[in-house]
Amino acid sequence: MLSAATLLLSGNITVALASLLRAILLARLLTLEDFGIAATFSIAMNAMTMAFGFSLGQLAIQARDGAGARMQAGLQGLQAIIGCVLCVAVLTLAAPYADLMGTSEVASAYRWLALVPLCVGLVHFDLFRQQRRNHFGTFAAYTSLPVLVSLIAIWPLFVALGDWRVMPAALIIQAVTALALSHLRSHRRYRLTFDPTVVRRGLLFGAPLLGNAALVFAIFTGDRIIVAAAFDPGVLAWFSVAFMLTLMPANLALRTLNSLSLPRLSRDAAAGRDPAQAIRETCRNYALTAALLAVAITLIGGPVLRIAFGPAYAQAVPILTLLAVMQALRCARGAVDVLALSRARTGIILRMSVIRAIVIPLAAFAVLHFELALPWLIGAGIGGEVAAFLLGLTLLHRRLALPMSGAIAPALGLSVTLLASMMVTYHPVLAVTPAMRALPALTLLAALLIPKLTVGLRPRRVVRP
Repeated sequence: MLSAATLLLSGNITVALASLLRAILLARLLTLEDFGIAATFSIAMNAMTMAFGFSLGQLAIQARDGAGARMQAGLQGLQAIIGCVLCVAVLTLAAPYADLMGTSEVASAYRWLALVPLCVGLVHFDLFRQQRRNHFGTFAAYTSLPVLVSLIAIWPLFVALGDWRVMPAALIIQAVTALALSHLRSHRRYRLTFDPTVVRRGLLFGAPLLGNAALVFAIFTGDRIIVAAAFDPGVLAWFSVAFMLTLMPANLALRTLNSLSLPRLSRDAAAGRDPAQAIRETCRNYALTAALLAVAITLIGGPVLRIAFGPAYAQAVPILTLLAVMQALRCARGAVDVLALSRARTGIILRMSVIRAIVIPLAAFAVLHFELALPWLIGAGIGGEVAAFLLGLTLLHRRLALPMSGAIAPALGLSVTLLASMMVTYHPVLAVTPAMRALPALTLLAALLIPKLTVGLRPRRVVRP
């Protein structure tokens, strides 16, 4: 398991660093106007990723018959159908999207992005079947190498094209590379079938996940829309940079933990094993990772931002800790997501995202109507994450009768760590005391010890003579 964790972590770190370096390189090479146009292609790419939110690969891992040739061919057929539908959708919506973004002159370039969903639709699902046996090499290559190839291609593309066209070209190269790797690293012949039973299972499994992906996309995009409407473009620029620097490590952590946890939890659920130990370990792993994320950004986020993007973005430093707390809570909520996924109860995930999304229009009204400062917007997001997390724990306990007492100690340790991170950043005395910068790290160490200390607090049966 250690080698699998190392492999997945290294692959996801490669993805995060390559994506960050690609953004920095594009920002340095392109003019401000061209970089803005390039950003619209990135938004479109995120929308297409959201549209594949059926997560059929996760069904191949979770289902008891997911390793069977019939199931794999049926899922690949359904994925191909989704890819073709999205391909047609991109071709149809390219012009309206260009009008919405104020880039009507490049509408034809958006149509080239139709190649991306077509490539994703033809991916070989053998990379997911191999994960069922804890073989993560193909999946790690599939996720990391295409981003790295697109990064390497940035400079040659810039020499050849010299403007915003570098971005869509790099995205297409990334999609084609991923498609090729999925087939080159497969062990089973690629087949497509249209199986009504598999289609029905895939849609029932994936529909809530698609709804959740759409809500998450709206949440992240909604924050930027509110900032754009309430503040000047300069604020939007440094807010986007700060948001990216906190979002990337959170996504890295979630992808790694989900890939490691889902196969084991699914096997335990299928075998009918006692879930208490698995739930305790899952909640601890996600909570400690979330705490580490918040502490790291609190301590080194500011210097990293200044070095990477320059002094023009220094205004983003004060909000880094708040954004880190919000992303840490989202990371901790991932434990509820993976526990629900392992039992094919994706509706729980959707309900949590609905609660989180409700905060967006309320925050928009408050910020625009009362002219509140930017920290209030982020604070609303933090409140939404807490509410969604508590709802998820409640639903797991009531709907699935899962023993969630194992989540108490990890949640307590995470809460103390996040509170310490905010105190050393915003408290008028602690924030100017250099020695107190170690406080979040000390609370993280205490969080590591809490599960061990609470073992001794469990009631023991007294045997009377």
